[in-house]
Amino acid sequence: MEMQRPSALLVGPQFHGAPSVREWLHRRRCECFLVPTLGEARASIRQRRFDLVLCGSQLPDGAGSSLIEILQGLPVSLFISYPVEDDCIWLPAILDGVNCWGKEALKPKAFMPMIEEVISANRKKSRQGKPLNGDGVH
Repeated sequence: MEMQRPSALLVGPQFHGAPSVREWLHRRRCECFLVPTLGEARASIRQRRFDLVLCGSQLPDGAGSSLIEILQGLPVSLFISYPVEDDCIWLPAILDGVNCWGKEALKPKAFMPMIEEVISANRKKSRQGKPLNGDGVH
């Protein structure tokens, strides 16, 4: 049985100009999909399964936090970035389908290990033959 690769949806124009997150995910054998707006993110979520969604806080067509309502209950993890001075912090919004909005913010050094845990959990589910994600939002 072939193991399904985890997939990540990166939402926001900042991911197009800064390949470091994409490269980090690729090295962990994650398939990445980039979209610049919430509208395109919603369309992508309806069309395919994602295990991880990384989103900017402010997008050209609204707030990244609006994805919480759409993704809650699906076995997906959502993190939202907020710019702070020359860097950003990441806020966990959904962890494996469970709303955790309002939990402690993650600095970049804590964010990467958290994403590594999400990817590892998805690989474990895949090896056990469990679906990594639902059929998306209809």
